Amino acid sequence: MEADSLDGFLTKHNASIHVDLVYWVTKPVGSIFEVHFWKPNENFDHNRLYIRAGALPKDKAFEVKTNLETEILPRFRQWLDRHEQLPDHSPLLNKVPYFNARYTGKDIVIEERYI
Repeated sequence: MEADSLDGFLTKHNASIHVDLVYWVTKPVGSIFEVHFWKPNENFDHNRLYIRAGALPKDKAFEVKTNLETEILPRFRQWLDRHEQLPDHSPLLNKVPYFNARYTGKDIVIEERYI
């Protein structure tokens, strides 16, 4: 995922949130889009996202990019909306909301949980 793609997606969907985007080279099978959602705390007065985007082999990139646009990003947006709407002291935020899209070698598996 390119930074411009993520920025364009967030802008298009009126998301105004601080994003730290980090790239890494993933294994041929593994996490390709991982997100941690952080609510305000004593050090930051705003919501933040920590996103890790993994690179894939060229022969898989087109297939996964299509899934990114049609499946991963729309589901990520729903996840983000749910968490941005929670009150700051929601019990759900006692743990960090976590979103992960993992490439299995043939499919994309999306996981949402609290860590």
